[in-house]
Amino acid sequence: FAKKAFNDILVSPIAENDTLKVYVVSDRLKSIKGKLDIRVMDLKGKILFEQVKNITLPANTSKIQFSEPVTNVLNGRNANEVVVNARFYENGDGEVVSNNYFFTRFKDVDFPKADIQVTAVPSGDGFDVTILSDVFARGVFLSIDGIDNFFSDNYFDLLPEEPVTIHVTTSLDKKEFDKQLKIQSVQ
Repeated sequence: FAKKAFNDILVSPIAENDTLKVYVVSDRLKSIKGKLDIRVMDLKGKILFEQVKNITLPANTSKIQFSEPVTNVLNGRNANEVVVNARFYENGDGEVVSNNYFFTRFKDVDFPKADIQVTAVPSGDGFDVTILSDVFARGVFLSIDGIDNFFSDNYFDLLPEEPVTIHVTTSLDKKEFDKQLKIQSVQ
């Protein structure tokens, strides 16, 4: 989570005064253009609200790029049954910056039990691991025994039916890797 906080572009959804606002922060020295995609979905993946818009991020600024009453984006659902997913796609290089936001405290979110599927294929100095969940999975953590292994990402959220692929650097062979790989999430 800390690694992502140091990106030079951040997308930050927050509810203020019964309004969902999405700030986009740019630490870059030049303005950039891209697409902002705001989705509110239930924890099983049903889209309740979505808006996609082209935006320009001025250099070195934090600016509200989206604002909508919370009742409009909830579409009749309870606040503890949804997640806000905000993504910024930079024009040109395809870089995506995203963030998830909950209207309630984590202990009050009605997380469904996640069925997480994993596929690992040999790649270079380790394995490319693709992780897929049937529902929203919070704080997915992967581990294998030992200290000489490196995960390109960890402690991330999985959106329903949206696979994430990470690279794991390890000297383990496929059989031992599959045996040792462990996955946990908040639910």
